[in-house]
Amino acid sequence: MNNIQIDSDRFLLKSLSEKNDLSNYLNWLRNPRDIPFILGARTNYNLIQLKDYINHNNLSDDSILLGIFDKVGLNHIGNIRYHDLDFKNMSAFLGILIGEKKYRGVGVSSEVIKSSMNWLQSEFDITTFKLGVDSRNIAARKLYEKLGFQYENSEGKSKMIMSIKFYTIN
Repeated sequence: MNNIQIDSDRFLLKSLSEKNDLSNYLNWLRNPRDIPFILGARTNYNLIQLKDYINHNNLSDDSILLGIFDKVGLNHIGNIRYHDLDFKNMSAFLGILIGEKKYRGVGVSSEVIKSSMNWLQSEFDITTFKLGVDSRNIAARKLYEKLGFQYENSEGKSKMIMSIKFYTIN
């Protein structure tokens, strides 16, 4: 799905396109030590692969990939992706990446997750959200717990699954 735009107080979430300046995004993926808990990050990622990934998500009926842009300078600072959208069971999986270091730990993820979950609930009646989190990523786990996510189970030693039954968060 593409051509989506969601406004939060400080950020604009909008569909990415291969026509966007993807240099920041590509740099985040090519520096996995800067984002150690993002499984898709690897040093040999190239622009063609990134464009294919974006196009695949945009053409998919069960995936939404949004760039996170600050409203002040419209700088691309990260992404949020909802995948495995299940309209029958009203559920989706969530993944988020804050690529720009100066935006980490300042409430971006919380604001963006709330705004996008509200939008998905309003537009598609999605009420159950799940995510995978690395057990070593204490900051992310605390954020998700604060938002109301609860632990479901573990997949292996490091990946934990969390979920929330969601009805509009302010």
